[in-house]
Amino acid sequence: MRKFAVLGNLNWDFVLRSIPDWPGWGRELFVDHISRIPGGIAHASLAASRLGAKVAAVGAVGSDLDGTTLITHLEQAGVHVEALRSPEAATGLSTAIVAPNAERTYFTYAGALATASPLDLWHYFREHAGAYRLLLVSGAPLIKQSSFKDWVELVTEAHDRRIEIALDLGWDPNEQWDFWRDILPLVDIVIVNEAEENVYLKPQFTPRVAIVKQGADGARIIKDSATISIPAFPTTPIDTGGAGDVWNGAFAFRYLETGDLLQSAAFANAAASLYVSKPATESRYPHKESVLKLLREA
Repeated sequence: MRKFAVLGNLNWDFVLRSIPDWPGWGRELFVDHISRIPGGIAHASLAASRLGAKVAAVGAVGSDLDGTTLITHLEQAGVHVEALRSPEAATGLSTAIVAPNAERTYFTYAGALATASPLDLWHYFREHAGAYRLLLVSGAPLIKQSSFKDWVELVTEAHDRRIEIALDLGWDPNEQWDFWRDILPLVDIVIVNEAEENVYLKPQFTPRVAIVKQGADGARIIKDSATISIPAFPTTPIDTGGAGDVWNGAFAFRYLETGDLLQSAAFANAAASLYVSKPATESRYPHKESVLKLLREA
């Protein structure tokens, strides 16, 4: 079976839902649901594993109990974990504040995320990379920075091994848009959401393939100056946290099966729709049969 790896921010998510409005400093309110689940690239890895993929998660965690528990959790779910253990930092944690309409805001403690760059993680992983056909790099702005030269080295070595690279940066808290725009032409597939499209993709930028995730409006594929829209599936969202990463995992899984961008985007839309319609537990990651059933019914 063809394999893929997800490289980037490996951390825990602490989810608080539903919060109608920010209470203000010095105040307190009740929430109706909490959960503590693997977050960051764990979402894409767990989603892909549930679909039937042979997937690896490559990231940095602390040498603490949280890091050990996170690795064990993923491995028990069928994800192969290549984790750098940092002795000087705790495992990263993102607190997600979820509104009644399922929109969310994150507060992230980087911890061990800031101890290893994408190139560091690639060096740690590359000995085994020959078994993989796709490398999904996700959340790079949330981990230690690599230079442009480092990115060239990473991409060149991956391509030498006939590994395609998909890059979903996410939002850069430091807003270093120009730096990331220089990186994007190096990779094979660029994945953004609508807010990120406005800062990463410019008219003069001509990616090999760009995919814009549009949430309830589906996705757009941009290739060779042509744009194709892939509709979403109607659903009532309960929690959208991790939906973009689940979309990535489902897309990568189907893309390795079919090699078809349109089929893969439609499959990912369906998987994300099923995912957001359930509360924040690991049982919400859909099986392949459920995704295909939704596609047939549509």
